[in-house]
Order: sequence, then C-alpha cells, then structure tokens
Amino acid sequence: MILSRRVGRRAVVGTATLGLLAGSTLFAGGAGAALPAATEFGFTGAAQSYVVPDDVCEVEIVAAGAQGGLNDWGADDTEGDAMPGGLGGVATSVIEVSPGESLQVRVGGRGGDGSPLAGGGPGGWNGGGAGGGRPDDPDGQFFGNTAGGGGGASDVRQGGTELENRVIVGGGGGGVGTYTEADDAPNGVPGVGGNPATAATDEPASEGYVPATGGGAGTASAGGQGGVGGHYVDEPGDAGPSGAAGTLGAGGNGATESHQGFGGGGGGGGLYGGGGGAIGLDHLDTGGGGGSSLGDSTAAGVNEGDGSVTITPTAECENPATTTTVAEPTTTVAETTTTAPADTSMPATPVRATPAYTG
Repeated sequence: MILSRRVGRRAVVGTATLGLLAGSTLFAGGAGAALPAATEFGFTGAAQSYVVPDDVCEVEIVAAGAQGGLNDWGADDTEGDAMPGGLGGVATSVIEVSPGESLQVRVGGRGGDGSPLAGGGPGGWNGGGAGGGRPDDPDGQFFGNTAGGGGGASDVRQGGTELENRVIVGGGGGGVGTYTEADDAPNGVPGVGGNPATAATDEPASEGYVPATGGGAGTASAGGQGGVGGHYVDEPGDAGPSGAAGTLGAGGNGATESHQGFGGGGGGGGLYGGGGGAIGLDHLDTGGGGGSSLGDSTAAGVNEGDGSVTITPTAECENPATTTTVAEPTTTVAETTTTAPADTSMPATPVRATPAYTG
C-alpha cells in the first residue's frame, strides 16, 4: 500500500534543501531571509517598471497624486501669499504579485503654472487637465491672466498598460483659476485630489449675476463636471465659457475667455479626473476639480509638488502543497514446502483363481 502525506511550507529566498530521514516523510528545510527593501519612484515624465523580486508574492503600494499649478499671478510670487494649487491625494493598497512579474509605474507631475507669455499652465503628466487662458497679445489687446494646470495622477498597472489595468491610483489636485489677489477671489480655490476628491469653489454671488461654478470632483465612477460659466441674470445667452468635464484617467481643461484671454484651472487626473474651471465675471474664474483615488485606504489633499510611488514587498510566496509518497515497509514471509514421504508398501500380490474341472 502507498501512503500520501501533504507537506506545505513558506518559501524562502534561495534553494530549498530536501532531506530524507529514515522512517519519516520528505520535508522542506531552511529559514526565510529578510524581504527586499522598498523601491521609491519619483516623477520622470515617462512610464517606469517594477520587477517583482524572487520569492515575493505580495507588495504594499503607496501612490501620491501631484499638486495642481498656480495662475500667472502666483507663479512668480515671492512673498508666499499666492493661492496654492490643489493638493494631491494618497492611496495605499496591498496586492498579490508573482516573482518576476513586471508592474508599470506612472508618477504624476505637478500641474504647470500659468504664464503671461506662454498662456495657461500645461496639465501635469499622467492625466492633468490644461489651465485656460491666452498669453499677452503683442499689441496689448489681451491681459493674459492665465490659470494653472491640474496635477497628474500616480498609478500602478498590473497585467497590462491600459487605464483598465490600474490597481491603485492617487488622484491629482486641480489648478488655480485666474484672479487678482487671493483675498479678493475665493472662487480661485481649486479642488484637491483623493477619495473623496473635492470640487473647486464657485464664484462669489453678486446681485443680478449668476456666478460661475468651479470644476467638479472626480468620483469612483465618473469624471467631474466642467464648471459652468457665469452670466448676468438678464443676459443668459451671454454666459462665459464652461470648463471641460473630467474623464476616465484625465482631468478636463479649463475654459478660456474669448476677449481678454482669462482662464479656468485645469482638473486633476485620477481614477476619474476633475472638471475644468469656468469663466466668471471680471476674470474671477474658477479652479479645476480634484481627481479621484483608488486604494484599500486613501487620504485626500495631502501631497505637495510632484507625485510619488513606493512599492514595498510584504510577504514571501507560499509554495503550493507538495505531495510526497512514502512506501510502506513490507514483511517477507518465508514459505516452507514439505514433501510427502514416499509410499514404501509393496503392491498387493494378485490371487490367481484355480480352474475347476468337471468330469
């Protein structure tokens, strides 16, 4: 008869040694080595790769989205009182992986600052929406007050490189809308990235005027709505332009005013991006909404500057159960054959009959 015993163990770094002991089953020996160190990824403006180390089957990922950009009033601020761009969100997840597997890492870039010479700030790499606004006209026709771009999201993709392959996302913050002074334009406050992300603030109310709305926040299932342009109550057909809505992975672009070239802030990138800001009264234009995050745990509006991704191995692999067969000892029984003794008796002597004669 053959006996089967199931032997399971935690894998260790290196080659396991199998030993055979007399009268016992096969077993795996050795002690686990320390897990590999964490790997940190900074912003590069291009996709990066993480190759899972040998014998690692679980990692923790922390992804921080990037901050939104400033408008051109705050871009060269030397006193530090400019309205800051929306902060990025941070997400943390633990995922199962396979040794040697390659994960794609994308670290979001901070949204670009608006510039009177170059126009609205570009969206941060990996999904940030562009800030609205035109640069100064050479003839001085346009003021060129421009908005900041939305911050890019940070994410990690497994099993492919498409948006659908993202397993974690840190949402980016929205860009700042144009305004004169921060204290005079609370409508310039952008949304922050995260879960939940926040919308940008609306333009302040004014009698006889319908204020512009800020870019909406990205959610777990949809992009934020683009901000809606403001208009006078008696002139509904003369509303300022609205910002673009956010989409899967990308923030919406901020609106640009047709005459003087002011702009709304760009929406932050994310699982779903935030909406772009709209145009309000007297260049009090709204900011972009924040992009949403995806993760086991999330925090909204905490990261400044460019994004980041950190990957830390957290568990070794569990070997699949191993079936080891051990032959059961057998007992050999010696068989003894006994031969029957020969028959030594004499055969019987036949008796011959004596003929009888009759006369």
